[in-house]
Amino acid sequence: MLPAVGALDKPMHTACPQLCARGCGIYAERPEECAAFRCAWHRGDAQLLSEDRPDRMGLMIETCVSELEGAPSIPFVRVWETRPEWFEDERSDRALMLLETLSASWPIKLHRYGQPGAYGPLDEDAPANLRLQAAELQRRDEARGTPRSD
Repeated sequence: MLPAVGALDKPMHTACPQLCARGCGIYAERPEECAAFRCAWHRGDAQLLSEDRPDRMGLMIETCVSELEGAPSIPFVRVWETRPEWFEDERSDRALMLLETLSASWPIKLHRYGQPGAYGPLDEDAPANLRLQAAELQRRDEARGTPRSD
């Protein structure tokens, strides 16, 4: 799991200390935080195929709603790189097409592997609308003076 897990003192973008060869070593006793989490693939979202499983595709997709104090709730898609340098080295046409499709309807926030709070993809090869959304999210957070690490 790429998100932070407070109950396990697991920071974002780190392997879970309970991870073993068969998956979760404490599955039966895992924290509620882990039990409640479902990525878009695990929930069976219609746009995702079996080959889009996060460990295969290199991305984990999660639908979210921003909950900033004093601001309206805004739905968005959080995308996590599941491997270092995925955007530079191994991005697939399928994953990019999926991101392009999702970004037509949802703001997207990409979490680069090992870079908490990083927004990417800001490189020139990323689809233009993703670059613009990432830049806009970053500008908003900087204007508030509190870059998020969620």
